[in-house]
Amino acid sequence: MKIPFTKYCANGNDFIAIDNRRRLLSGEERAWITALCDRRRGVGADGLLLVESSETADFHMRIFNPDGSEAFMCGNGARACAQFARELKLCDRETAFSTRAGLQRVEFRQESSLLRLGDIRRETELSAELEASAAFVAAIRPAQFLGYLRAGVPHCVLNTEHAAELDLARIGSAARHWPAFGDEGSNVILVERRDAGNLIVRAWEKGVEAETEGCGTGCVAVAVLLREQGLVQLPVTCHMPGGPLVVELLDGQWAFSGSIHRSFEGRCTAPANASSAFSD
Repeated sequence: MKIPFTKYCANGNDFIAIDNRRRLLSGEERAWITALCDRRRGVGADGLLLVESSETADFHMRIFNPDGSEAFMCGNGARACAQFARELKLCDRETAFSTRAGLQRVEFRQESSLLRLGDIRRETELSAELEASAAFVAAIRPAQFLGYLRAGVPHCVLNTEHAAELDLARIGSAARHWPAFGDEGSNVILVERRDAGNLIVRAWEKGVEAETEGCGTGCVAVAVLLREQGLVQLPVTCHMPGGPLVVELLDGQWAFSGSIHRSFEGRCTAPANASSAFSD
């Protein structure tokens, strides 16, 4: 039995998208999701996207990390999922859809799309705790702690003058599991300010447990923190390995835009518990 899927790339992040409006997958197929996202033995991806029905929005998005865990949100994943939904005829030039992190909105452009994020939540007490922790400061050295906030998902943002030279694997894996973040952990974002309109950004993503080429919500987190210090002017371009992401404020709402394209379509072997409605 085979499941049809579509593969998308959004600024270097790649995702497998599946139409799950008939609830053929439960989301509990953790080992299957991990195998599917494996880059040597499966299709390979930074995550799995499921489009499901919603009574209050155009559709509902679920996103799963390569380790099989379900995430609350992913900016580039949301843009990829919106593109998939558009091709399923669930929306046209723009869409509003539900996620575990709340309602998200995407506007489609000629070769890109723009995501308007929901609430940005500052975690001031936790930020103060991290800043005062000598052990944490030592673990992230030579980077410096800039702040911690939630832009759909948690981001620990670190400042550096030499982003390309830092050992992000060491710093990211240490900070990502820091006890203060609890069981959920946090993404770790490195930022180097080139000037008021250009930033160099690198991301270590939890669930992926590796550096990824793009992280839209991480770029928003960086822009929020640096703007509070008067160090950026909006819109600001965040240069990541997967390409530039532009962060801006639209009607008081944080948003970012970047490239999006469909890579290919295919069929994958269904998990043992999948509905027989998936067929060749």
